Amino acid sequence: SGPAVTPSSARATTAMVLLNGRIVEVSAVAIALILAVTSFLPSLSYQLARVAMPNLPTTAEALMADDQPVQSDIVARAISADRVLGAFLTASGVTVTLLMVPVLQRADWIVVALGIAVSLAMMLRARAFVGRTQRLALLLPGALIGFAAVVMALMALPFGWRLGVSTLAVLFGGLALATYASVMFSRIVSPTYGRIGDILEWIGIMAIVPLVLAVLDVYLTVSGWAAGK
Repeated sequence: SGPAVTPSSARATTAMVLLNGRIVEVSAVAIALILAVTSFLPSLSYQLARVAMPNLPTTAEALMADDQPVQSDIVARAISADRVLGAFLTASGVTVTLLMVPVLQRADWIVVALGIAVSLAMMLRARAFVGRTQRLALLLPGALIGFAAVVMALMALPFGWRLGVSTLAVLFGGLALATYASVMFSRIVSPTYGRIGDILEWIGIMAIVPLVLAVLDVYLTVSGWAAGK
């Protein structure tokens, strides 16, 4: 069976059909909505798989008793929930990637910045999931979107700058990978790096909203209203 269709994906497709001629604006809004929905997909997957979530004890006696009943088929339900979550994330990643195509075709600094923010948010959001399929469902689309945004940014530069920046990026990227492969892969990662990842993820997420508003020309509209008063 193919990837599951999330409710946000269906709403995005309907909006694109109804608002013909504003594909970039609709796509940008749909991307923001889909990324917002990903936070709720784990709990939704458990609900669809009918996994009984434990009740939080309200007293010390209830905590000590630990008499929460366990479903006899809890393992099968947990596996089903994991697969449902992987399907949801795969559908979300594919949908965001497809929606970014018309957005990036506008080819200005706003959509390039939006692409980088979306890429950063998706790749760092993948850390919250433990399954390989779930992580790849966000990592691969995020990396593809980020690569496309960086290429568009480089294409806007003069040839000399483009060549220099590309060379430095390849050198530093190769050095970082070589350092990780030789030193970092066997070490226990400090919690500080995890906190840095959380901060970068939230920066990417918070940057999406004002960039989407810029794509919608909200700032120009507001400044026009202010100038007309």
